[in-house]
Amino acid sequence: MMKTLLTILVLLFSSSVLAEDISDFEIEGMSIGDSLLDYFSESRIKNALNYDDQTPSMKFRIIEIYLESSESDLYSTFQLFYKPEDKYFILFGIIGTVIFKNSINSCYKKQNEVIEELSSMFRKATLEGPLDKKHSRDKSLKSTYKIYRFTLLSGESVDVACYDFSKKMQYPDNLKIGLYSKEVKNWIDNGYN
Repeated sequence: MMKTLLTILVLLFSSSVLAEDISDFEIEGMSIGDSLLDYFSESRIKNALNYDDQTPSMKFRIIEIYLESSESDLYSTFQLFYKPEDKYFILFGIIGTVIFKNSINSCYKKQNEVIEELSSMFRKATLEGPLDKKHSRDKSLKSTYKIYRFTLLSGESVDVACYDFSKKMQYPDNLKIGLYSKEVKNWIDNGYN
């Protein structure tokens, strides 16, 4: 099966490839259905920051792994979704984060480039967006994000979002690319229940 490497600065794939399955894509070599153990030690996985206290149900565990520059030239963090009792840590969702320190406009420019490339690949997918939303953790409602979502015929999805954080939030503006299995997409869309 041909995998399509999804990067942000350079999208490397054949323009003749039409995506039908989310597992055809990789972020830094990782695909939906892979074992996290192929990329990180069990200790690093188990000791990673997790969001167990922020989700009503633990159908999936969400962890965040911070990357050293030697691990990725592009991404600063990964958020990874797997089932809590799975000893193989099979991936059901992957989010790669790219920091934009200088200008949110640079993020929007890169987002548009990614959307244009993905649109040529996901010809049978449904595209939602751009959707402009307020970030729920910013009580001032000044932090926003612009998101596009490709939903494949299989129900799997790819999200491309730029986050514009207020200075009060003290987070850097960033671009997130997320690959989601149908199961994780439904879980998130249903409020993590």
